[in-house]
Amino acid sequence: MHAQPGATRPGVAGVHGDALKVHVREPADRGRANRAIEALLATLFDVPPADVSISGGTTSRAKRVRVEGIDADQATDRLRRALAPKSADR
Repeated sequence: MHAQPGATRPGVAGVHGDALKVHVREPADRGRANRAIEALLATLFDVPPADVSISGGTTSRAKRVRVEGIDADQATDRLRRALAPKSADR
């Protein structure tokens, strides 16, 4: 995962190389951005916040994240929906 702290709009922003890119409003200060990323992913995957943890790269933009409580097919489906282009309001 590629993290961008201090962003204007939080959410899944797309793909950065071979990693998922996420934006969070919180700055990279004392773990605030990491906690925001965990909360964002908990919402995305519809799992309790305790089931999401950053397992590597805590001080880097490149992070490894562990998500429990969801199987790989469900996670893939949710990621596809999050990355799908949004239809314009008419």
